[in-house]
Amino acid sequence: MMPVFAIAIGLVLAVATSGFKEGSKDKNGVNMYLFEYDNSQPYDITHVQDKGNWDLNQNAAECDQTNEEACTISVPESDVDNPGPSATLKSSFSITAATNSTTGTAYVSSLSDASAQEFNRTAE
Repeated sequence: MMPVFAIAIGLVLAVATSGFKEGSKDKNGVNMYLFEYDNSQPYDITHVQDKGNWDLNQNAAECDQTNEEACTISVPESDVDNPGPSATLKSSFSITAATNSTTGTAYVSSLSDASAQEFNRTAE
């Protein structure tokens, strides 16, 4: 009876995590997680710096790298809680934003981990 139960649990876990696409790896083989800014939030410094406004999305569209508004950030697994499909940014991880003087929108200017990377885009 116990082996059947173990197989059933294994199948449930496999189905539950099958929709998660593992992120890319950096040059050292570290798993990277891609978070996308929730564009329903305002593009101001306070909201861009709020980690609660960043959602895990390993399939996020590419950003054009124009420092006008926040788009995505790529962070190493060491900066996430619950690695896998429910990953969130650790409380110790920080995002610094700046305001573009032309558009008045906020973009990510730096991240607390040097191995993390920000990707901004043209304001829409």
